[in-house]
This record gives sequence, structure tokens and C-alpha cells, in this order.
Amino acid sequence: MIRVALILVLALALLPTIVSLAAHLALRRGAWRLARTVGRAAPYVLGRARGRSVAFLCEVLALRESAQLEAAANLARACVADATAAISIRNAAVDVLISAGRYEAALRAEPTPEDEDGDRDRSGRTLIQLNLAEAEYNLGRWDAAEERLRFVEAACEDIPLTRTWLRQQRAWIAAHRGRPSEALALCRAMQPRDVPGIYRSECHFTFAAALLAAGRLEEAEAAVARGERVARRRSSRRNALFLRARIAAARGDWVSAERFCRAAADHRFLGQGGDGLLLWAEALAKVGRVNEVADTLRLVTERDPESEAARTAAARLNSFRNELTIQDSTL
Repeated sequence: MIRVALILVLALALLPTIVSLAAHLALRRGAWRLARTVGRAAPYVLGRARGRSVAFLCEVLALRESAQLEAAANLARACVADATAAISIRNAAVDVLISAGRYEAALRAEPTPEDEDGDRDRSGRTLIQLNLAEAEYNLGRWDAAEERLRFVEAACEDIPLTRTWLRQQRAWIAAHRGRPSEALALCRAMQPRDVPGIYRSECHFTFAAALLAAGRLEEAEAAVARGERVARRRSSRRNALFLRARIAAARGDWVSAERFCRAAADHRFLGQGGDGLLLWAEALAKVGRVNEVADTLRLVTERDPESEAARTAAARLNSFRNELTIQDSTL
């Protein structure tokens, strides 16, 4: 009887450690159902503050990765509206808002420059700035994104995660702004192992974008394949399809580009992706399926309405309609 009692006491004493470890491993490995289950138990085991943080992280990430983007975004909005929310979970909320294409809401969630509470708080604030750079460039504010990264550059160097994520963001921007040599140098300086497993594929995809910008298409394709092998998020798998479409388009293989874009558009994850859908419209025109172009351009504005791609799509749709009107008037 005494032995049983001792075992029960030991089990109860170890329960918080077990729950914390289970949540950590589930999130790192992309075991979303387990994460959600553990998260719901966390407030009863870990205490109010710690339990609340773990529960939020598990729930919001599981919702996003099960493609329930609206529910995830609503939970993230509630988090950033709460002034008492810890910086660590505010960063996750910002990340989720960006994944859902709510770029302006993510930018409005930027913490005020109040006194920081230790190293973890500083690290969390730096990660928020790195994520907000993504919100900026998705809105088409490329200069603002680069300026935001310059502002936190010194703060990133002491922490492996922020150092690699800074280089990843800078490389992505350089590749998309026509600076492939810079992008490749930054990619070579990245250490993907410093990034949590669920985000590690993005380092490989950024390398692919840099190689694509440099015209090294076979190497870009190999980088995409490496990213696919370690991808654990739905969004990463969808992004790989759009990258393959871009590589095919660079080869002039518009049939394959259209096929990859269609697969990406039909993917269960529907957040962001405006630039990829814009490429799909171009591919459809290239393969002679002009009657599908207008619907695809409208899809850009529906799925990624705040993005720079949506503004481009709206302008092209207007131009496309004008061309059809002119053609009809000449018949």
C-alpha cells in the first residue's frame, strides 16, 4: 500500500514535466492531434500562466495545421488583444495571423517598446519583428521589410534561431528583389538545424528561391525536394507545389507550371499564396485556357485579399475585362 502511494505521489510530481515535454515534442514533430489533447489538459496541470501559454500554442497551431484558418485567426486576434498575454504566445499569434493572410492585423499586434522581461522576452520580441517583416513584404512593402530586419540585426546575432531566421528572411527578400548572389550567400550562412522542425523546410525553400533567381534550375528543384522531405506543415507542402510551378515556368514548361499551380490551388491549406495563384493565371493564359484566367484572378483577391498579389490581380482583371470588351465591340 505504501509503495502504491509513493508511486502515485511520484507520478503526480512528475505530471507537469510529462505534460510540458509532451506538448513540446508534439509541436516540434507536427503531431497536431496530440498537441491539441495535451494543450487542453495543460491549464489543469501546469498552473494558470504556464498552462494558458501551452494551451494557446497547442490549440492555435493545431487549428492552423488542420486548415481551420478562420478559427485560428480568431484565436490569434483574441490573444493579441489581451495586454497580459506573454510575448512568446503573442509571437505565435502574429505568425498565425500572417499564415491566414491577415497582414495588417499582424502589424497592429506589434508590441509596444516597453521594458523587456529577461532574455526570453527579448528573444520573443525579436522573433515578432522577423515575422512582421513577412507581413510587410506580403503587403508589397519590401523596403519596410528590409528596414525592419536591419533594425533587429544586432539583436539576432547572439541566438542561433533568430540569427538563422534573419538570414532566411533577408535571403527570401533578396531573391525576390533580383539579388541572387546576395540571397545565395545568406542561404549558405543559414543553419537549418537551429530552426524548429516544423519550420525547417522554409530554409530549403528559400535556398530554392535563391537558386531559381540565379537561374540554377536543377539545383533549385533539388532544394525543393529537400524541403519536401522535412515538411511537417500543410502550408509548407502547398508552398512546395508553387515553387515547383515557378521552376517549370522558368524552363518555359507552362503545362507543368499550370499543373503544379492547380494542385497547389486545390490543396487543403488556403492561406496566403496570392503570388502563386497569380502565376496560375499566367500559366493558364500561356497554355491557351484563357476562359479560366478571370476566375483565377478573382481567386487571388478572395484568398489573399490584403496582398500585393491581390492588387496586381485586380488590375489585371480590369485590363482583361477591357480587352474582352474591345474584342466584342469589333465583332
